[in-house]
Amino acid sequence: MSQTLMGYGFVSDTDDSLKTKTGGEFGLNQNVRVTKFAYNPNVAKQGDAPREALEIVVMVKEKEFKDWISPVNKVFGPNQTEIPAPLAGQAPSPEYIAGYNTQIIQQNAVVVHYLKALGVPEESIRPLLQSATSFADWAQKASSLLPPNYASIPVDVFLEFQSNIGTGANKTWPTLPRNMKGGYFIVPTVIGDFEEKRTEESLTYVNKATGAEHPFTRDKNFVNSDKAKEKTTAGTASGNAGNPGPQGGGAPVDAPAPATWR
Repeated sequence: MSQTLMGYGFVSDTDDSLKTKTGGEFGLNQNVRVTKFAYNPNVAKQGDAPREALEIVVMVKEKEFKDWISPVNKVFGPNQTEIPAPLAGQAPSPEYIAGYNTQIIQQNAVVVHYLKALGVPEESIRPLLQSATSFADWAQKASSLLPPNYASIPVDVFLEFQSNIGTGANKTWPTLPRNMKGGYFIVPTVIGDFEEKRTEESLTYVNKATGAEHPFTRDKNFVNSDKAKEKTTAGTASGNAGNPGPQGGGAPVDAPAPATWR
């Protein structure tokens, strides 16, 4: 992009840069790339205090989908109610411990999920991450496991809808899952033309030629959750453009269902 102010003149009406960039859709997005997976000691959004995070960026078509994994500083229980942190000198409550550990478990699993999708074997991941002494050490060790060419490795990603409409927005948008509650959401690319199959009980993707199922599957809880439906300011829609819309999210699941690539 030019670093100087442009004047009025000529721009071809056939210039591809004039077109709106296309992004990911709800559900299965094939042959995409993880373009960033790195520890940053000082990230912040507008209005937020700087904090450390493991930054993840997935490029789907022409748009970036981002996630920050940061140290747990708020703990939530059922119905997303915040559980107060213990006061100085006080022991944490059993509810706080349970909620905190649940969130940590999800974060650990998500990072392992990304690494395995990018070709890092579990036997290499386990001992290194188990030796982590802090969040920064953990994030840096996870990043160090990535192959040098990780940004060129093709993966499939599952995008779900945001749970709530953001400030200033008029609908929810597809986003990266932040936990393993719905199941697998990033795997090595599976070659084939897949068709979405949705019922009131499940969501699957079936290879049109062979009938084989893609590793991305979602159960009844997901299909009936907010993360499976596009919300608009006019009310909840039945789906999104191009796909009949799903979502999932809530509290962590025990473990995702097994898939053959594991």
